[in-house]
Amino acid sequence: MSKKKKWSSEAKFKIALEAIKSEITLNELCKKYEVAPSQVHAWKRQLLEQGSELFKKSEKASKIKASQEAEQKVLYEKIGVSFITLKGPPIIT
Repeated sequence: MSKKKKWSSEAKFKIALEAIKSEITLNELCKKYEVAPSQVHAWKRQLLEQGSELFKKSEKASKIKASQEAEQKVLYEKIGVSFITLKGPPIIT
């Protein structure tokens, strides 16, 4: 009885990408990495179905960053106003 092999996400991606490229046959790919054809098909399908999510995350991250920068600007302005108020007007002697 053989143990199940734990595949890293990097290895799954590499194997799925090689399957998509079709530079070698599925049987050769399975033999090369000692993985079942059904597993390669599953990883390939997952990559094709969810690959666009990689780009959505970067768009979302850009929007979040812009929102955080705007909020930071408002907070810095509030801090500046508070500092001036606490310090009071300049004293002329």
